[in-house]
Amino acid sequence: MSTNGDTAASISMQPRRHMIGSAFVIWIDDKFDPADESCQNTLVQLQSAVPNVYVFGQRDECADFLTDISDTDAYLIISGPVGQQMIPLIHDVPHLNSIYVYHRSQNLDANDNYASNKIKGIYTEITLLCDALKMINKQCNRNDIALSFLKTNIDADSQNIDQLDPTFMYTMLLKEAILTTKYDEKAKNDFIQLWRDAYSNNTAILSHIDAFEKTYCSQKTISWYTREYFIYQMLNCSLRTLEVNVIMKMGFFICELHRQIESLQKQQIIHYHEKTFEVFRGQGLFIVDFAKLEKNKGGLISFNNFLSTSTNRDVSLRYAEASSGSSDVVAVLFRMLIDSSKSTIAFASIREMSDFLEEEEILFSMHTVFRINEIRKLENSLLLYQVDLQLTSDDDQELRQLTEYIRQDMGSSSASGRVGQVLLRMGQLEKAEEVYTALLEQTTDEISRAHIYHQLGFMQRGQGLHKKALSFNEKALEIRRRVLPEDHPSLAITYNNIGSVCLDMSQTEKALEYYDKAHQILEKTLHPNSPKLATSYNNIGTVYSEMGNYAKAYEMYEKSLKIRQIVMPANHPDLASSYRNIGEVYCHMYNYRQALEFYYKALEIDKKVLPPSHPNLASSYNNIGAVHFDMGNAASALRCYEKALEIFEKNRSTNHLDLSATYSNIGHVYHRMGHYSQALEFYYKTLQIDEKCLSSSHPRLSQSYNAIGALYSSMADYPKALEYLLKIQEIYEKSLPVNHTSLASFYLNIGDVYRLIGNYEKALWFQHEANKIFKNILPFDHPHMAVSYCNIAAVYRDMNDNFTALDFYEKSLPILEKTVYTDHSYLAICYHGIGTVHRNLANYTKALEFFEKSLRIRENFLPPDHPDIAQSYHNIGCIYQTNGDSYKAIDFYEKAVKITEKCGYSHTPSSVILYQDIATAYLVVGQMVKAVHFLEKAFANIHKIFPSTDHSVTKLKNTIDHIKMML
Repeated sequence: MSTNGDTAASISMQPRRHMIGSAFVIWIDDKFDPADESCQNTLVQLQSAVPNVYVFGQRDECADFLTDISDTDAYLIISGPVGQQMIPLIHDVPHLNSIYVYHRSQNLDANDNYASNKIKGIYTEITLLCDALKMINKQCNRNDIALSFLKTNIDADSQNIDQLDPTFMYTMLLKEAILTTKYDEKAKNDFIQLWRDAYSNNTAILSHIDAFEKTYCSQKTISWYTREYFIYQMLNCSLRTLEVNVIMKMGFFICELHRQIESLQKQQIIHYHEKTFEVFRGQGLFIVDFAKLEKNKGGLISFNNFLSTSTNRDVSLRYAEASSGSSDVVAVLFRMLIDSSKSTIAFASIREMSDFLEEEEILFSMHTVFRINEIRKLENSLLLYQVDLQLTSDDDQELRQLTEYIRQDMGSSSASGRVGQVLLRMGQLEKAEEVYTALLEQTTDEISRAHIYHQLGFMQRGQGLHKKALSFNEKALEIRRRVLPEDHPSLAITYNNIGSVCLDMSQTEKALEYYDKAHQILEKTLHPNSPKLATSYNNIGTVYSEMGNYAKAYEMYEKSLKIRQIVMPANHPDLASSYRNIGEVYCHMYNYRQALEFYYKALEIDKKVLPPSHPNLASSYNNIGAVHFDMGNAASALRCYEKALEIFEKNRSTNHLDLSATYSNIGHVYHRMGHYSQALEFYYKTLQIDEKCLSSSHPRLSQSYNAIGALYSSMADYPKALEYLLKIQEIYEKSLPVNHTSLASFYLNIGDVYRLIGNYEKALWFQHEANKIFKNILPFDHPHMAVSYCNIAAVYRDMNDNFTALDFYEKSLPILEKTVYTDHSYLAICYHGIGTVHRNLANYTKALEFFEKSLRIRENFLPPDHPDIAQSYHNIGCIYQTNGDSYKAIDFYEKAVKITEKCGYSHTPSSVILYQDIATAYLVVGQMVKAVHFLEKAFANIHKIFPSTDHSVTKLKNTIDHIKMML
């Protein structure tokens, strides 16, 4: 007898419902023995009813598995005592839809108690249980369809009422490409292998796959499509989730199914031509989809899969009613009015070919579009809705214009080439790579091979594989130089691509060289408003932006944008790219309002025309997050970065640089919020990817070191901070121009660490070097200049050269007050620095004024437990203590202590000073016990900083002993 919990009779221990598209069944039975013939027969019968069956013998493993699959509904079969024990453990799991009790014995135990409203039946015959599961599976498949709706944020009175979402456009282009592809026997065999891999542990389905392999022919496509457990559930689910690999491997079947429907339609034309009739469809709509349906009454709905309907209302009503008991779906009966003269969509009666004659089925090909007319509850039913639809053409003018533009842009490449291009536009780089790699093996024509190398280079670059990208583009260049004139536009495309890879590798001068070569050819050979010329201007602008020459970058981006606005539809992705780039320039120039305006323009287009998991959407969220971060809106920045991360985690490899950049962004937010441990976690995630993907001298790696070094500095771990910052100097000084802003930022950070450890000579040298760079490349009133002046002032302040410090603070202050939002952290730092100088000069009234200004900004801008707020409380307490108001000083000191201890920074030198200061205040007011309490805290922490023989340690110990003697 086996109690092994991995006896899972399905494709793997990881659920794959999103690919297979059927009910997800878990069977817990501690008596299940995979070697027992009776057990195996029961399992085979269950697999015949539902493909995805997972068997467990142990309660805990079953419960863990159930909770791990939280993104899909599950159905549980329980047998024996272990099953009864499971019920209280899993009853409240939200995605557990139903429980079925199965007794192998015909005799039910009177003591059995199954107290759960999720129990749908108790069975002693496996055939009856299988019948129930078949109905569940069929309903799941019926509900698991791909829908597109009119965008809910479009004004119903506007001209864009008929706008469909981008998923419709891309799946339609994918379908067009598939229908023009010529398939051979290998395509069929690839699909069969996909099927075998998916159901490798399901002997019932494997036998049907064998039958398919032996007997399938194009005349039987519809018959196979309508069979249970088979193609329709895999196809429908892959279309809904855009599982491109499955769609591509099913391409031959999609093509033949469409052709057979077209053929039948021609035979049946006499029945439908110029006629209007009704068909019905009953199913459950997920609550979120039903909400979209209600909001978009009068708009359009597209069924992006092959659509099964019936002329028999009662049959469809039964399907709708079967969904009414589920909490996560709304039962819907679609009543569809078909005017055959209004649409070119293929449809036909398949009654004679279907496995279900009684359903009187009309099957529509993919992308049938309907107008949503009426939505109402059926009489005598609180849970069932009838939705009246009217067949229309896919007449969204804006979407059709963009789709047609992209069709033309894809040119007259082969069918496989068009599939590859659609995949590229969907952001499915790895799938596109498969298509183009196969094309390369089939192609002998040199020009075609050069184009394929170009596409493969683009994909490798998109996946962050820059050396491979460069290799493919150099192969394309070698062919094109050999067979084309030296000023041919195709050569310009290759130069552009090589320039882009060089830019990714931070070889800015080399990138500009290739971009200029490309631009010279394009200016000679193309119309001034050519989209390719727009791309060229855009590329050159990107180099100038990377070099810190933002004025020149803006000039190039503007030229690119003007061309694109003339020749492209208003929602073209390249326009979004232009808006993004201009937004980035405004961001670098600290014009945040303009930056946000352009970033939101880009995001608006991306949402309209790209799939929801497209990388460009993530880039838009990252950009908007960066502006919010720079404006001091940390919470808004974090929300945007997390949206970007969610997208990148879906479509990027775990070592992709886009993930690295997003982790870094999130780390910056946590750093600013004072959540240092979380910041460190994200910075190390960034560093792990960067060290794997980049050369040891790459500037981007230095950015990771810089961030970690700055964080350790904030945590007062100065040796660690220096360890990371010193890794940067050689990299930056070798790879960056002498006047690059990143080099200046590094000088600022390392200079500040040297200040904090008391090496003022080095600190001043680095701060003045940063200041020189900023003076060379920035206007006199740029915020970076203000930051530089602040840092120089801080060094002079710590050297007790207070008047020089004040001079530099006074240079910084008007810039920050003029150009930066009043809640910006640097303005708070500047106020705090000026306050410290006035305190050093015994000008306590002025000191208090500036400390309070700094605190107001910090309280508005930072989380309430941020260390900078503790610093402000401490300094204000010191002023009150100096002015003789010890009680008020204690109030502020206590606030500072509370934050310091909550955040875990009680071991730093500043916390030792804080404990000593509050102890002094308590001594003044005569509370000696309290004073000793804080002095002992100071003593416990000073041991971690200085050796026990240090004068400050022994002095503090003597003070504590002296006060204790007085108690």
